[in-house]
Amino acid sequence: MQVNIKLSIVELDKELERLIQRKLEYAFSRTAHYISSIVITLSKANRGAKNSEVHCSLKMSIIGSKDIVVEDTQSDLYYVIDRAIQKAQRLMERIVFQ
Repeated sequence: MQVNIKLSIVELDKELERLIQRKLEYAFSRTAHYISSIVITLSKANRGAKNSEVHCSLKMSIIGSKDIVVEDTQSDLYYVIDRAIQKAQRLMERIVFQ
């Protein structure tokens, strides 16, 4: 499973990269062999008055199936990453185990 992280709001430091890698490994430990790649993009949300919100887009390429795209917008960088990964995990488990 190849992971690509893109950020336009902050510079990607090693600690944030390790945190995202660890969360992805844990969330997709049961389904990793179905995933060929994951791209996470973090950017500022394009909403009127709420300039401090972060938008997270998580795109997973699934072997033998369509790509999955999950998006979320929150005010906290770490919270938006958690929520997007959790949504993608639930969706992936529904696809694989049902």
